[in-house]
Amino acid sequence: MCCGKGRDVIWLAQQGICMTGFDFSSNAINEARKRSAACQRDMNTNFFVQDATEPWALSDNTFDFVFDCFATTDIESRHGRERAVSSEN
Repeated sequence: MCCGKGRDVIWLAQQGICMTGFDFSSNAINEARKRSAACQRDMNTNFFVQDATEPWALSDNTFDFVFDCFATTDIESRHGRERAVSSEN
């Protein structure tokens, strides 16, 4: 969640993990897609625009784990942080 330009998603994909990354910034997602495509190996990555404080546009049980590298600390409101880590996502 809140993957920015995709550095961590791409690295984990290079380790063989099927990865999905999302961020509220379409510019960051576009850069993540470019970086992923520029890698020499085929990787299983998917990037899309999504605000972490809104219900995620994914079906239940999509992920085995969610990686949050300080993303929720940048969400200004308490309600927004609670929403981002809600089990409803």
